Amino acid sequence: MIAVPGLLLGFAGGLRGWLLAGAAPLLTYGVVGVFGPLLPKFGIDWSPVTLALSTAVLAALVFGISTVLRGRFEVAEQRAPWRLVDHLGVLAALAVAGLVGLFAVKRASNGFTLVPQWWDAGYHANAIRFIADTGNSLPSALKVLSHPDVSSYYYPNAYHVLAATVRQLTGADVVALLDISNGVVVGLFALASIVMVRQFSNSPALCAAAGVLSCAVTSFPYDVIVWGPIFPFVAGVAFIPAFFAVFGRMLDTRSAGALLLTAVTMVGLLAVHLSIALAAFVIGLFLLAQRWITNRRTALPDLALLGVLGLAAVLVGAFQFSAILQTVANAGDVLWPATYSPGDAVGRLLTSSKSRDLPQWWFTALLLLGLIGLHKAKFRSMLWWLLGGLAFTGLTVLDAGYNTTLSHVLNSPWWNDSWRLAAIATLGLIGLAAIGLVTLRDALISLLGKVSAGLKDRPALTGPVAVGLVLVLLGLLTHGLYLGRNTDRLRDLWRDGPVVDNTKIQALHWMHDNIPQGAVVANDSHDGSTWMWAIDGVRPLFGSAQIGPQEQTADGLNRTTVLDRLNELDGNPEVRKALQQLKVRYVFVGEGSVDGAGGRAKGFRDLEQVRSLRPIFHNARATVYQLAD
Repeated sequence: MIAVPGLLLGFAGGLRGWLLAGAAPLLTYGVVGVFGPLLPKFGIDWSPVTLALSTAVLAALVFGISTVLRGRFEVAEQRAPWRLVDHLGVLAALAVAGLVGLFAVKRASNGFTLVPQWWDAGYHANAIRFIADTGNSLPSALKVLSHPDVSSYYYPNAYHVLAATVRQLTGADVVALLDISNGVVVGLFALASIVMVRQFSNSPALCAAAGVLSCAVTSFPYDVIVWGPIFPFVAGVAFIPAFFAVFGRMLDTRSAGALLLTAVTMVGLLAVHLSIALAAFVIGLFLLAQRWITNRRTALPDLALLGVLGLAAVLVGAFQFSAILQTVANAGDVLWPATYSPGDAVGRLLTSSKSRDLPQWWFTALLLLGLIGLHKAKFRSMLWWLLGGLAFTGLTVLDAGYNTTLSHVLNSPWWNDSWRLAAIATLGLIGLAAIGLVTLRDALISLLGKVSAGLKDRPALTGPVAVGLVLVLLGLLTHGLYLGRNTDRLRDLWRDGPVVDNTKIQALHWMHDNIPQGAVVANDSHDGSTWMWAIDGVRPLFGSAQIGPQEQTADGLNRTTVLDRLNELDGNPEVRKALQQLKVRYVFVGEGSVDGAGGRAKGFRDLEQVRSLRPIFHNARATVYQLAD
C-alpha cells in the first residue's frame, strides 16, 4: 500500500531505478496529503478506491505537464552507471537493514501482537480506527479524539489515513497495523538513506554503509518509536533523506516532472508531520549554501526554480496548507525541563546512549573515523548533510542542557523535545559514521594492495570484497548491528501491560459484546481505556490521553466535571446532568496508567461506593459500571 501509489506517480514524473523505489513511500503520503483534506469537501469518503483514483489523477497531471514541458528547461543529468555488483551489494545492505529492523520489532512486540503502551499510542490507534470506520480523511476531524469542541484543529493525518486504508482493504487489526508499520519503517529509512546518498555522491560503498547503519543506531529510529510514542514523527524523519533525493534531482535536471514530484513530497512531509517539513527546510539551507558556494552562478537560477517549486507545492497541496493555516499552533507552549549538563548531552548523543547507559562505542568509533576521512574530495558532496546534522546536534544540546528563552524559542517547532531533536541530528551522525565505514574500507583496500600486487591491480574485485569484509566485521563487533540492544529498547514500549494487557483487553471485548453499539463510555483517559475504540469499536468519552485542561465549552466543561467529580454522582445533580448531556450510560475503570505512576483521575476514585453506578463486569484489571436509572 505504501509503495504502489508512489511508484506509479514517480514513474509518471520520470523517476527510475533506485530513486523511484526510494521516493515511492513519501510520494504515496504526498497523494494522501493532497487528496485527504480535499475529498471530504465534496462529500467523498476515503477508501482504497479513492486512493487509487487520486493516484491516477495526480499521475496523469504530472505526466501531462512534464510531457508538454519536457526538454524546454531540462539539463542532462551526469552520473556514472553502477555495475551489477554495485547494485547487488547495496541491495544486500538494504535487505540486512530492513530485516534487522523488522525482526527487532517482531521480537519486541511478540510477533506484532502486543499493544504499544504509554501516552500517544492510543491516539494514533484510535485515529486509524476512526478514519477506517468513517472514511473521514479531514485532518481537523481527528479533534473527536481529544478536543471535539474546539473551533479549529489540525493534526497531520497522512500516516493514519494510509494505515486506515490498509484496514479498509484487509480488515487488519489496528494493533497489528501499528506494530508492523513500525517494523517496516526501519527498512524504509535505510532505502531513503541509500537513494539520498546515491543522488549526491553516487558511491555504492557509501550507499551500502548508510543503509546498514540505518538499522543500528538507538537514537533513531528506536528511541523515538518508544518515546511518546510518536509514530508519525518517526515515519517523517525516515522520509527526510528521500525528500532530498528528489529535491536534488530537481536541482540537477530542472525537469518539470522532478519539480512537480518534489512539490508532492513537500506536501507529503507536511501531511505526515509539520515539524518534519520544518526540519527539512533547515537542512535544505545547508544544501543550497554549499551548492551556491561551490558554483556561484547557480544561485539566481536556483532561486527562480525554488520560487516555482513553492508555487507548485501551494497549488498542489492547497487544502493541506489551508488546514494548517486555519488552526493556531501551540507547540511553543510546551517546555520540557533540561535533564543533562551540556557535556553529558553531547556525550549521550555521540554515543547514542540517552535511553541506554551503555554507549554504542563502535558507532562512536565510526564517527571518529568519519572525521578523519572527511577531508577526502569524494565526501565533500555530503558536507551539507553533515552540517544539517550538526545544526540539530546543537539544538539537541541546547534543549537538553539549558532552560533558557533562546532554547525555548529555537526548539518550539519540535515541541522543545530533545528526543525528537536527537532523532533528526542522528541523520547527520549516521552519514558521518557511513563515511567512517568507507574510510575503513579504503584502508583495507590499501592493505590488500600491499599484501598482494595482483589484488592491487584489480580494484573491481578488491572494492566489493573490502566493503563486504568491513560490514561483516561491523556486524560481529556490534553483535548483529546492535539487534539485542535495540530490541530491549523497543520492549520498553511493547509489554503485556501495565497500561493495556490481555486481562484488560478481555474487558474491552466484553463491552463490545454486551453494551449497545454507539453507547458512550466514561473513562479515565490515562488508564489505557482509550484503546476500547481502536480494539473493539466502543466509543470512549476520552479518545486520547489528556494533557492539560479541557476546552472551555459546554461539552468541555461537562467532561471536566465527569473527570473530576464522577464519584459525587449520588448527591451532585451537576454530575448527573453532565452525564446526560454527554449521553454517557456506562463507566470503565482500569488499573495502570500511561504516566507509569498508577494514579487515577480524581472523579474515578472509590466508584465502588457510588450507589448510582451498578457494576456489570469485573476482572483483575478492570470494572465496567452502568448508570442506575
